[in-house]
Amino acid sequence: MATQTKARSDKAPRRTYTPEEIHEFGTPKVSWKACLLGLVAGEVLLFVLVQGGILLTNRLFGTAGLAQTNGIDGGVVGAATLLAVIFGGYVAGRRVKRFWGYQGVVVGVGFILVGAVTQFVSEAWQLHVALANHTHTLINWGSMDMGNLFAGDFLALFGGGVGGWLAHRGTPAEPHP
Repeated sequence: MATQTKARSDKAPRRTYTPEEIHEFGTPKVSWKACLLGLVAGEVLLFVLVQGGILLTNRLFGTAGLAQTNGIDGGVVGAATLLAVIFGGYVAGRRVKRFWGYQGVVVGVGFILVGAVTQFVSEAWQLHVALANHTHTLINWGSMDMGNLFAGDFLALFGGGVGGWLAHRGTPAEPHP
């Protein structure tokens, strides 16, 4: 049986904006300087968190020969990356003070690009070294984990958006069209 819901009369009516007000407020724009600043700040924080986190976990739990050889870090890099992207989005959003979420997501895209370029350069360097040593054998980098790739990219975009949203909290509200 379907139930009908009545519109609440105590709810304030939604404000409508004139075209002049919307034009004055403007369309969402990305501040590239602020996003670059957020990206750099986030990458610096990422470096500090990863190095400190791996040192701390190795001291507390021991390396067991795994931390340096197989790339096993116990989730330190993933957690540090999320925190760094949130921080970068926050810095970009605070700098611009408008369209916070957009700035944060652009910082997340920057993190994705930096990660992709870093991975490419690392693998290209390994190939260069192998060819320079005249070892014409295939290098096995393992299979590409697409699920992990998409999850990491989504997490970067989400983290940047959250950072931008956090930058909005505590600032004077601007009218939204």
